[in-house]
Amino acid sequence: MANQPHRFDARFPNLKGSIFIVTYGRSGSTLLQTVLQSIPDAHICGENDNLIMPIWQANRKAHGAKRAWGKKSGDKKERPWYGTNNFRPRRFANRMIDTFVDDILRPPSTASWIGFKEIRYSQYGDDLPLVLDFMAQSFKNPYFIFNTRKPESVAQSGWWRNHDPEKVMQMVRRQDERFAQYSKARPDNTFIASYEELTADFKCLEPMFEMLGEEFDASKIKGVLNVRLKH
Repeated sequence: MANQPHRFDARFPNLKGSIFIVTYGRSGSTLLQTVLQSIPDAHICGENDNLIMPIWQANRKAHGAKRAWGKKSGDKKERPWYGTNNFRPRRFANRMIDTFVDDILRPPSTASWIGFKEIRYSQYGDDLPLVLDFMAQSFKNPYFIFNTRKPESVAQSGWWRNHDPEKVMQMVRRQDERFAQYSKARPDNTFIASYEELTADFKCLEPMFEMLGEEFDASKIKGVLNVRLKH
């Protein structure tokens, strides 16, 4: 996967791959984000209000329309679905992703890694694996870091305190199940991080760095974790 030529290579000649932190709110994901930013030339952004969702949905609609109408009536000028036979969904999706990278992530040309963290993946429900697969097809050498935290702790943190704790904990448990299932099926490019383990001993992230092929610089990471976050 990492050795295959990618369309990103011309713009980002030093790019090794893409890193996505997949989680829910108040999981400690910003802490993990800052740890990954310690990798030299890594450009790992924060949240973007789940902008991947409309891109994925548009891609899905383009594929669906061509599949449903392309062969039936897409080449007939008098039909309402005329032109669907000429749809190029994959190219369409790639161009949307390229625009997302250029205008939203905006990495420097020297970037070694690009990516972002997002907390709104529960919006996909059971379609989450399809979304992650779409991202894997769209970005270079993708890695998914699933960040988890105890349901009880999430429910008592930040804005979640204003929600029904049972519903919050149910969401967390369901998401953790989805994360575990996806990671089990794709162990080579996924890693499950635990907030509790990270805050107890940051060396639990050493296997993640090994997976990425990056040096685990304990002193640098310790320095990052000692900076108190303001949110």
